[in-house]
Amino acid sequence: MYIANSLHGGPSSKELREVSLPIWSNSECKKVYDPLNSQHIDRGITPQQLCAGRKEGGGDSGGPLMVLDSNKRWTLVGIVSFGHSCASPNFPGVYTRTDSYLDWIRQNVNFTA
Repeated sequence: MYIANSLHGGPSSKELREVSLPIWSNSECKKVYDPLNSQHIDRGITPQQLCAGRKEGGGDSGGPLMVLDSNKRWTLVGIVSFGHSCASPNFPGVYTRTDSYLDWIRQNVNFTA
């Protein structure tokens, strides 16, 4: 699930919005992004990233990508990073994998859970 902040160019939503998105394999994601050779992907799609659905509509950078697990618990698996073209079906959104940074998160975030 991807939680959207607002429509591109529109006002922010006062209500939480969501949409179900398919997860792309990193190899499929690389196939569509590598030929672009843009400033966002000078290193290509890395193992610390994941791709899902289509590029978000803008203004949602830093937003969550959540997965409902078998125990019916939501887990944060990604953070909106970038994409090529707003909601283009040919280009997934690229997210930072949160599990790649768990050690850093545990060292820097004070939580009691």
